[in-house]
Amino acid sequence: MANTVTLFEYLQQGLLRHPSFDTSPGGNTTATNYNYTQIHRVDKWPEFNIDTITTEFAAILDGARIQNEMPPHTPPRQVNSEDAVRARAHSYLTNRVVRALRSGFHFISTTGQARNFKRLAYDVGSLACTQHGFPDFAVYDTADANSKTRRNLVPGDVKVSWKWLAAWHDSNSRHEKKEYKQVLSQLNFYAKRNKTRYSFVLTNREFVAIQRLDVYGHLKVSDPIPWDARGTLQSPPFDRSSGNLVSYHARRSQGPGW
Repeated sequence: MANTVTLFEYLQQGLLRHPSFDTSPGGNTTATNYNYTQIHRVDKWPEFNIDTITTEFAAILDGARIQNEMPPHTPPRQVNSEDAVRARAHSYLTNRVVRALRSGFHFISTTGQARNFKRLAYDVGSLACTQHGFPDFAVYDTADANSKTRRNLVPGDVKVSWKWLAAWHDSNSRHEKKEYKQVLSQLNFYAKRNKTRYSFVLTNREFVAIQRLDVYGHLKVSDPIPWDARGTLQSPPFDRSSGNLVSYHARRSQGPGW
């Protein structure tokens, strides 16, 4: 097919960073169901890296082919709120994730590997479980037709960089440590409710993957992946990253939940 590339090539095309302006400092979302005191331990997640992903999914990444689509190269659009970040995510990210998932699932269905996978969809959070609120993004099993109760296998939420940064994991500021854990408590709540291990945070600067280790507030967090991370087949972008924002979403949900 003309102008096609491997799924691995497609997923390594970088996106654009979106500069912030006219920002308003403050706290992150609070609720009666979760708060920062529920997060008792946060470790780094070095295993979330490009080597792990390419080793596990090499056959799909190298075998599946997809019509090439270069990211838009229009000037970056400013953000000053979570709504603006959410809009940028849908403009620049959502269609690429959906296309990547469809390409990968089509490939495994034609090569006899589909029995080991669930066919997943990626969309807005309201299309999966909505009990007690819901995150901005959802990854769910397409075989489950009930949008009100089906599990969100990888809940994701948008935050802004002036209220949450991955670097705050190591901050000496009481406020930054509190806000860092407050956001993690929100994602931990969504993961527990959906009985899944994985979730993520997306800001206007970076993406961070989260792994829930138990029911007691013990989490692992990945190294942050900037919006404009990119690479090639010969030279992936980082030793410790998933490649870029899109490649994380294209992974299947693994392992039992609690």
